[in-house]
Amino acid sequence: MEKSVERLAHVLAEFDFVKVQKVMELLDWKWASTLFPFCTEVPSVYEMVKTVISLWKMEEKAINSEQEFSIYTGGFELAGRKDIDNTYYIELRFVVEKSETYPEV
Repeated sequence: MEKSVERLAHVLAEFDFVKVQKVMELLDWKWASTLFPFCTEVPSVYEMVKTVISLWKMEEKAINSEQEFSIYTGGFELAGRKDIDNTYYIELRFVVEKSETYPEV
């Protein structure tokens, strides 16, 4: 867990939240507040960091049972994976557009 916290701190330090905020302003991409759901605004850097930490906490619980997955909300995607020696890696993205294929059921 300690190494995982260090990895999260590194990802947060390297990620350009100010750039994301500028993109959100340009696209008029707003989040609803949990306290005031009808009041929307571009989130502050602090709110973005809090959101990423919340995603990481969810991911920490799930990484014990899976080798690889991602969790996303509000444009942020936090991907996690364990390699063969159980080293835990995380990657943070801000996704504006995404398209995927899905297996036929």
